[in-house]
Amino acid sequence: MQLNTSDSKLATYCAISGLCVQDQSILAEYLSRIEAHLPAVTDAFYDALLADAQTAPYLEGRLEGLKATHLSWIRQIFCGVYDDVFVKIQERIGEAHVRAHVPPHFVAASISHLRAALSGLIQSVEPDLERSTRAVKAMMQVLGLCHYLIDSKYSETLMGNLGISPALLTRLQTLK
Repeated sequence: MQLNTSDSKLATYCAISGLCVQDQSILAEYLSRIEAHLPAVTDAFYDALLADAQTAPYLEGRLEGLKATHLSWIRQIFCGVYDDVFVKIQERIGEAHVRAHVPPHFVAASISHLRAALSGLIQSVEPDLERSTRAVKAMMQVLGLCHYLIDSKYSETLMGNLGISPALLTRLQTLK
């Protein structure tokens, strides 16, 4: 993956993640094949959130709007372009979760749910095992990038609220 970024952590993430241009383009090929199924993925995702006593209160009075936003976001996962604009969108999602006081473990569980749901969807529309494997790999890498960017906003907000510099947080995280 190639991003023009001055963020050394993001640059390292992208260099190590292994998401390449070919992987990015294969995801774009799948959007038209899976798009009709994405509302069902979103509905199943929100059904799981509603069924959980901890996550359900975050949805009260906002369900339809959240579903529309989620559906749009899933489509972006399959856009095939993961550039600075894509990064900014993920960061705004992270900021929105922080403002709504959504705990980070809810995001982790949500990304895990989507990895499974979208993997199954790709496999259901692609009979060729090699192609479906490549598409699932790329989708998981993009979701990993989204998760990293959203979690980065949690850390940034925490640092700001506690008056901790990025250098100090890194030092605290890497103490021996």
